Amino acid sequence: MKRGRNAVLRLIRVWSGQYQHDVAAALHTDQSTVSRIEHGGIPVSEELERRFVLACGGVSVVQTLIDHLESLIERLNRNNNRLLPA
Repeated sequence: MKRGRNAVLRLIRVWSGQYQHDVAAALHTDQSTVSRIEHGGIPVSEELERRFVLACGGVSVVQTLIDHLESLIERLNRNNNRLLPA
């Protein structure tokens, strides 16, 4: 499920408020490479995933995103509007 990992990296970048060119600069690459990473054109190794997340603000950004998603799920469940699996 490589496409899923790539999409999660895009979500992290967008959530962090970074643009592709910001992440590209931190990774010492160009914006088109970041786009290919996010859209599944480049396989994501654990090292690339780690560097990408750090470029977006690190673990604190990911934890904040997780916290917001958990809150959303709780609100939906309280209202009987359960999320359907993808």
